[in-house]
Amino acid sequence: MRTGTALVCLVAAATSAEAFNFPSRPYARRPVTLSPLAATRTMEAGDQEVTIKRVETDEEVMEVASYRNNLESPQMMIERQQAKRDAIDRTGEAIKGVGIGLALGATVGALTYFSSGDLSEALGRFAITGGIIGTLLGGNNYMGRSVYVMDLPEANNRL
Repeated sequence: MRTGTALVCLVAAATSAEAFNFPSRPYARRPVTLSPLAATRTMEAGDQEVTIKRVETDEEVMEVASYRNNLESPQMMIERQQAKRDAIDRTGEAIKGVGIGLALGATVGALTYFSSGDLSEALGRFAITGGIIGTLLGGNNYMGRSVYVMDLPEANNRL
């Protein structure tokens, strides 16, 4: 019961006009100063001693980023993507891309037929949509572009 009363008082205070005006007290505008951290600091965590080091150079930042990325460097990411691209069956992927395009064309054709009832218009939209999307996806997959491989600056930025 007491909690509900406090909630009602809080809502009443927040809806008053003065609740949104900030006071012009000097302590409300004091600048915040942060003390600089030491380059290295040793702390105790339970019965172990832990050394904390400030990261300053690009190489140190990349070491931390690689550690957070399961110890995988940017070059290892690129090599993994390239190996995945080389391992795909391009012909099979091209056939899959054409199939996806034709399925989308069939969906567009069916929706056109159900909305208009005109079979020739539905077949035309199926052929155009399925043909264009199937050709684009099939060609893209046949050229090996179904797996994206980053370049080194992009991989560095990704980490």
